[in-house]
Amino acid sequence: MDIKNNFTDPNELENKIFKTFESLAKEYFGWEKEEKTNTNITKEIKHRIGEVLKGHGFLVSSSEHDAEWLFDLVAYTNNDEGYLRTVELALESELSARKERDLKVDFEKLLAANCEQKIMICFAEGNFNHPSSVNNIIDHFDRFIKSFRAHAPNSRYLILIWDDYTTGDVYPHLITT
Repeated sequence: MDIKNNFTDPNELENKIFKTFESLAKEYFGWEKEEKTNTNITKEIKHRIGEVLKGHGFLVSSSEHDAEWLFDLVAYTNNDEGYLRTVELALESELSARKERDLKVDFEKLLAANCEQKIMICFAEGNFNHPSSVNNIIDHFDRFIKSFRAHAPNSRYLILIWDDYTTGDVYPHLITT
């Protein structure tokens, strides 16, 4: 069985976010044992992806950039008067649990987000030596998306599933509505 792969047509920003996280995921294996905490990796995710988003001209809100607001990380724009104009991207990461019920809570926030670009970073269930563990997570997200009836127009869900045990590989999956 092969791992499902739907990352054939990412936009420039999706590709940069994937490459940024993929690099961080590989670096993680070189960290000292005491550094390998969910808190530390989450801080680095927010910082590094936030910097990518700033480089694209967005304002960024997360616990690593001013304050967390609604999501783990939000990219947005303001008008000339400093009022919120658009929310461009919402990101959630669930790195403290691996079960469908745990992923569902964070992912449902993304479903409700009124923006085109949504990013979910998570681990897969169980053993990465079996492609079914990655495919099961992709299937969960497919079901969540299919059941939701109020997507923002042209929604793009970039799912980054991380093998934090064996290889550090990141499996990207893009779902559009």
